Amino acid sequence: MILDKPTEGKVMEFRNPDAGSYLGRCISIIDLGHQKTVWDGVEKMSHKILLNFELFGDDSKGVLEIDGKPLVVYKRYTLSNHEKSGLMADLKGWMGKVDLPLSFENLLGKFALVNVVHNEFQGKTYANISGLAQVPSMIAKGGLPQGVNEPFIYDIKKHPNNFESVWGWQQEMIKRSSEFVNIEAKREAVTIQDDDVPF
Repeated sequence: MILDKPTEGKVMEFRNPDAGSYLGRCISIIDLGHQKTVWDGVEKMSHKILLNFELFGDDSKGVLEIDGKPLVVYKRYTLSNHEKSGLMADLKGWMGKVDLPLSFENLLGKFALVNVVHNEFQGKTYANISGLAQVPSMIAKGGLPQGVNEPFIYDIKKHPNNFESVWGWQQEMIKRSSEFVNIEAKREAVTIQDDDVPF
């Protein structure tokens, strides 16, 4: 869980929630563009997105927050409306049904039960979302907590809109996409043309 870009001279705090189910709220949907993936030795480009959730409640270490801000977990998906895709499976678990074409704006600010698991990678432990489910009506009727983070969508086709709102490590993922590479190439081409103007 990475909270924010570090301020000058401050070390970014890091804490994983325990594995388990938590009440979560969708705070951002990040379009990562087409990313290079390798599966079973085959390399291909796949359109990826990230869903970020702020968490509420407690775990064995106390309230799920740092400096008064909720811990945030995410899951990366291939952008696909195929019925067997991971995205569709989680959205159906979360929303009950999925109406196509999908409007991601309708997901922002919505609460879900977020199932968190721990995975090891290169000697570090990460808390990842393994699935989403609907919030039971008895919990919803009891009153849901006030959201903390302002929900937003980053759409790479509208870059640089909202890019500054994306966490730094997620920006780095976006910069590896074919779309971002093309954006930078076009920007550099315009700069070169401007430099060639003799006045």
